[in-house]
Amino acid sequence: MITQKTKEQMRSALQKDGDIETIEALNTILEEIEKNGMSQMVNLDPYFGEISTPLAPQCELLMSDRPEEFAFFDELLKNLTEEIEIFFETTEMYEDEEFEQFEEDIREIKDRYTRLLKEEHMDNMENLALSLLLKA
Repeated sequence: MITQKTKEQMRSALQKDGDIETIEALNTILEEIEKNGMSQMVNLDPYFGEISTPLAPQCELLMSDRPEEFAFFDELLKNLTEEIEIFFETTEMYEDEEFEQFEEDIREIKDRYTRLLKEEHMDNMENLALSLLLKA
C-alpha cells in the first residue's frame, strides 16, 4: 500500500507549483482504490451491457503524462473491463436468482483484480507517486 508519508507528500505537493493535475488524478485513483478497491473502477449496466469507467479522465491523463509508469494500471483496468464484458456476453439471466448470482460473480471478479493490484502492483503505484512528487 501507499505509505502515509507518501500520501502526505502528495497532499503537500498539491499546494506547490508543478504538474498538479497529474498528481490530483493519481490521488483520486489512490483514494478510490483505498476506499473501494477495483469495485468502482469499471461499472456495468447489467440490463444494457454498457460499461463505464468513472475514472477514465484521470487514467487518460496519467497515461498521456506517464505512459511507461502507468501502463501496468492501464493494462489491469483493460483486462478487468474485458473480463467483465466477456462474462456479461456469455451469461444468461432469466430469473432474479440468476441476476443476483451474476452480480455476485461480477463482485468476485472485481475483488480478484483488487487483490492482484494490492499484491503485485502497489509497488508500481508507489513508484509512480514518488516520481510525480520528485517532478513537482
